[in-house]
Amino acid sequence: MSVSLQGGAIPTALRARLRTALEAQLTATDRLLTLLAEEQETLRQRHPEALAELATEKARTVATLEARYRDLVALLPGARPGPAMTDLLRRDPELGALWDTLEERLRASRERNLVNGAIIQNRRQSTGRALALLTGRGPQQETYGRDGRTGPGPASGGLLGEA
Repeated sequence: MSVSLQGGAIPTALRARLRTALEAQLTATDRLLTLLAEEQETLRQRHPEALAELATEKARTVATLEARYRDLVALLPGARPGPAMTDLLRRDPELGALWDTLEERLRASRERNLVNGAIIQNRRQSTGRALALLTGRGPQQETYGRDGRTGPGPASGGLLGEA
């Protein structure tokens, strides 16, 4: 679809398609936010089986969100993703409001995902420390090898590590 988007209003047919594409992205983003909230609760309750299912669903939802974004970009042949596309969408009050809402929810998704990732990393470190204690291996320390590069130091043998 070749449409001149220089200045002026967005043509009605294109506007309707852009609104539909933005609404589809919002739907996928809302689903992602829901999944991230479920993931956080599952992390609190420590249910690894449910986490695996959520991870699969999250990956599907992110793939859908990316596909909907490509659909949106394809509707705007002259506008590249970024400020130019944002400016174009903000020419129309409704499209601009949808875009702003989408950006806000994507930021919230990113923040929630970072929190969940930090929780997971913290749990992995705790599990690693517990395993090190149980197996008699102290925390891995970096040492220098013959070639001058750093690498994990030798593990100390403990009672459980030798049993």
